[in-house]
Amino acid sequence: MKIKKYSKKEIIISILSIILIIVFINFITPSTQKKLCQESDRFMRMSLHGVIEEKYIDRDNHDYPIVELKDFQTSETIRLNFILDRSNFFSVVSKGDTISKKEGTIEFLINSDRRLELRFSDNCEEYN
Repeated sequence: MKIKKYSKKEIIISILSIILIIVFINFITPSTQKKLCQESDRFMRMSLHGVIEEKYIDRDNHDYPIVELKDFQTSETIRLNFILDRSNFFSVVSKGDTISKKEGTIEFLINSDRRLELRFSDNCEEYN
């Protein structure tokens, strides 16, 4: 069995190609920190007041923790994804809990007696 010997030119081209691919992927995908900050901002802009109708791990969608909230004002069901939350909100709430959240905060009031602030990142200044 013969082992192919590569020329220096082929090796250099291969290495440069791999480096270019890595650099390209880093430029086109937002950083994890940026995603955390965007999620925090998205929740910050929400105003919620309703009851949790469902709470489940979405097995068909990367095992995302999902909470479905029926809004008291609109009667619409709002689907909330807590995959990036580090405060364990998903573990704390239960089906039937009433939750409220004012726009401009990331603090939830659960059953009128418990407060929980979502945590996505502690360092979002550069993304705001």
